Amino acid sequence: MRLNYAILVFCLALASCGSRKPMPVTVEPFYDANTRQIAVGKFSTGLGTTDKASLLKTIAAMKEEWSELTPEAMYVAAIVGLVGAAGIIGLGMLDLKDGFWLVFIGIFMILQSWQGVRYA
Repeated sequence: MRLNYAILVFCLALASCGSRKPMPVTVEPFYDANTRQIAVGKFSTGLGTTDKASLLKTIAAMKEEWSELTPEAMYVAAIVGLVGAAGIIGLGMLDLKDGFWLVFIGIFMILQSWQGVRYA
């Protein structure tokens, strides 16, 4: 089963190397990457921010209220993790000599985010 995940991640990484456009991801009505609209309750603003400190604060708040999180909030957080992991793998693939660790970290992020999607 894990080999299937590794093959899937490798194929996704190869497919993302040639494209320079942002990856359009939409999970209506909760998340739209084109307009950066997130509608999952009180964590919507924090999950949609581009400020690193604000995003980390939102993640910490979500961890504190883990038992009260809605499935939508967990699902969108996992999707954001998948998109971020794909970006990290893409960066790692640009520099094959030194980018191995970025690809490795990206694969780990994808596996963790996928577990989050399944849990949500």
